[in-house]
Amino acid sequence: MFSVNEEFAHGAAYDYSGVIFYGRSIDGVWIDQLEISDHFMNPIFDSITICCWGYVGEEFTWYERDGIIKSAPSLISDLLDKSTGWRDISQTSPVLVSSEDARKFVDITDQLKDADLAPHTRSNMEDLLRCIRVIVDYVNTRLADGVEIWIEYDS
Repeated sequence: MFSVNEEFAHGAAYDYSGVIFYGRSIDGVWIDQLEISDHFMNPIFDSITICCWGYVGEEFTWYERDGIIKSAPSLISDLLDKSTGWRDISQTSPVLVSSEDARKFVDITDQLKDADLAPHTRSNMEDLLRCIRVIVDYVNTRLADGVEIWIEYDS
């Protein structure tokens, strides 16, 4: 499988940074990747944090809201703890994402609704929802094939 999807990549969305999901590599060359601009990734990330992060009792923690998975992926949690969002990925790029975290991430992302995304985006909602579908399909397909998922912040 050779796939480089740049439909939602930075540059195409008039910005200069974004996230790259990687699937397969051959001899150290990534032959399977999905590039997502911050223009799309930031609203997704912001929506997940708003939907799933808050007070439960007296603790600030992940919680369930409207059926969205209770425990968010440790990848997101770890990045939130550093208070710098996706950009911290660049410190150790590319980063291997456990299959459990990748599944949780796509499960949460796939459940986001227009109302979750609208306050956080400058994008056309149809484009953002299509981008989410592309991310979910990309990750789910690789996981189903037993392929590891790697992620990198690219600026």
